[in-house]
Amino acid sequence: MENKNKIEISPLQLQSSESPGSEKAPPAQKRNPDPETGPTQEQLDELTPAQWIEMEKDAVRQEYLNDPRKFQFEQRIIALDDPGLREQYEKIKAQQIELEAVAVYHSLTKEQLRGEYQKLCRNPVSGLRVRPLFYKELNAQVENQLEQILSRGGEIPIAEWKNLSDQEFNQLISGLEPEKLKQVPLSVMLGDVSYLSLANKFGHHVGDRLLENVGQSAIQVTEDYQKKHPDKKPSSVEFFHLGGDEFTGLFSADLEQSRSIVQELTQTINQTPLRDIGVFQKNFEEKMHLDIGLSHFSEAVAACQEFLKQARIQESKAPIKRSFKTFIDIWTGIADKRQSLDKALTRVTQLKKYFVYSREVYNDIVPTQRKGALGMSNDELEALIQREKQGENWNNIVKQFILGKNAQNQKMQLEEQKDNPQIQSIKNNIINQFAAQNF
Repeated sequence: MENKNKIEISPLQLQSSESPGSEKAPPAQKRNPDPETGPTQEQLDELTPAQWIEMEKDAVRQEYLNDPRKFQFEQRIIALDDPGLREQYEKIKAQQIELEAVAVYHSLTKEQLRGEYQKLCRNPVSGLRVRPLFYKELNAQVENQLEQILSRGGEIPIAEWKNLSDQEFNQLISGLEPEKLKQVPLSVMLGDVSYLSLANKFGHHVGDRLLENVGQSAIQVTEDYQKKHPDKKPSSVEFFHLGGDEFTGLFSADLEQSRSIVQELTQTINQTPLRDIGVFQKNFEEKMHLDIGLSHFSEAVAACQEFLKQARIQESKAPIKRSFKTFIDIWTGIADKRQSLDKALTRVTQLKKYFVYSREVYNDIVPTQRKGALGMSNDELEALIQREKQGENWNNIVKQFILGKNAQNQKMQLEEQKDNPQIQSIKNNIINQFAAQNF
């Protein structure tokens, strides 16, 4: 029954009178209706349970519309299961939150607002800028470089850049010459901090110290670079904390300069003993370590060209977004995979050392270190050690193992891939192919 009149009633008590272990629920409280605006007491007495619920919904709705700030009705709205009322409630609540945010905004000075914004932009532990800002900056840098390259060649006016379709973007990428792009000042780095899981075993404050140390080292390298190159923009070298043990860097520098920056970063980080930050693992005298993968802009162009050649995707005349994202994914994928291979090489060699010389330490650390070694089992490690004893070069057999293991893991991931597994397989193969160069 739909009641269009305003009535004041309390929430309907829907507790079951037959619930185990409880006494019989008291009958619903009688309303005291206003004779001029609501039903009579006799009419209320004749209502069915369903009609009571409808009346309750109407009362809540009216009360809510009269005073949107009364958020205490939330539980009643949910209990009454009225989708329309719930949607209305969400809108009102969102508006209220927005109004409160505006009030806070206007109560802050410009300096305070700038400080609040900076807090949002930086990871509170490492002090580095956060993930969304990395991709925002990366996209802007790539757009800038492509605009310059294309406008110099007379390919396309800069003003028309963002109006390109996927098809036009792919054609332009296919027409570039990667060899001529090696001096383009743009490289991306993906890094992974070793021993975070191990550090967290001694308390998350120890893990935070590890991340904080990496952040401070990155900031120091940035400042040193700026002092050495005062002609460069302050944003020429930037490091970001993607979250957890993942860090990244974006360098307005060619490949050789970028390698120099990365080398300085690793040397700065790798000189701190884990014991200094609170990792007191018995007989485990290791230092902090950052595994890094670096990739230059020209490599991304070459890899994307290879992808377009092999995939032969259905080119669309939709906006540039999809193809541009593919370009970014392949580029960051190469750097990330290169970092993963570097970590596996370091980790397998380290585990071998303890497996041979201190099985006790090996058993203590392997639960947190096995993942970085691509899930290498004890039997697999023993087989590698036997091959070395037979005269094979350790680095060669480890690299063979890592590339083989990486291919196996990739195959398993593809089997779980539901969207365009064939295209994803081509993309992954190209990323692996480029990442393995010079490994």
